[in-house]
Amino acid sequence: MPTQDQARAALKRLAEDDAFREQVKTDPAAALSEYGFKIDPTSVPKQGIKLPDPDTINANLDRMSGELNSRMAILFFEA
Repeated sequence: MPTQDQARAALKRLAEDDAFREQVKTDPAAALSEYGFKIDPTSVPKQGIKLPDPDTINANLDRMSGELNSRMAILFFEA
């Protein structure tokens, strides 16, 4: 399970690094594993995932980071 610092770093990178955003869209389990996330690849929708735009992530980074705790989860929803 990622620490709050790891989760914040992943969110910040999602907001700033277009190549990382593409990695997360195509293989979130592998891309986020370096930040401590353990994602079952079978839980990822086959059509991929949609991320918030970088401005939205940046605008909410402090709020999202402050709300992260030991009960963190990433949920994927089919569009």
